[in-house]
Amino acid sequence: QQQADDSEESDGEEEFLVSPENAAWIANFLPRQWLCVEICCGTGRLTAKLRGAGFSATAIDYKRNRHAHETAQIQLDLTTAQGVQRLWALLNHDRLAYVHVALPCGTLSRAREIPHKPEPGFADCPQPLRSEQHPWGLPHVINGPPSRDKNRVLATNKLIELTYDVISFCRNHNITWSLENPSHSLLWY
Repeated sequence: QQQADDSEESDGEEEFLVSPENAAWIANFLPRQWLCVEICCGTGRLTAKLRGAGFSATAIDYKRNRHAHETAQIQLDLTTAQGVQRLWALLNHDRLAYVHVALPCGTLSRAREIPHKPEPGFADCPQPLRSEQHPWGLPHVINGPPSRDKNRVLATNKLIELTYDVISFCRNHNITWSLENPSHSLLWY
């Protein structure tokens, strides 16, 4: 959770505080070497490779991640306050060296723009949920009735906002970071 000290003037840099509960939670698995964190890790392949190179690396993903895991992962729902708080506990580690984020591409993909002919026996093809003009979600999706697509767009929007905060944090603290998404993704709009 972000917390700013109201008693002092801000220098534009936000402070992310770690609660004692989260400090105890994170201390259980972090050795005292350089730490790398892979957020939305999918298979965790990058984490596995970093561990193989001698880094302490942590893979984070959602419990419904359908990819076959190549390494142990911490399961956090980063669309909830508790999940975000635990992520910041990791990122405030004094030996953090690198952060990689691989946002889920399901609602950001331009593959949804490819027209498909309906085929008997198959579910409807995925429809576009975003556009260059509406990168945060098409109005009929965002303002429409509750639906699976609306929930996915809103959840991904939270992850995009969190990613922006994480990248800003890394830049402000001279921590190396990378963001994985295809160059033609709607993320860049």
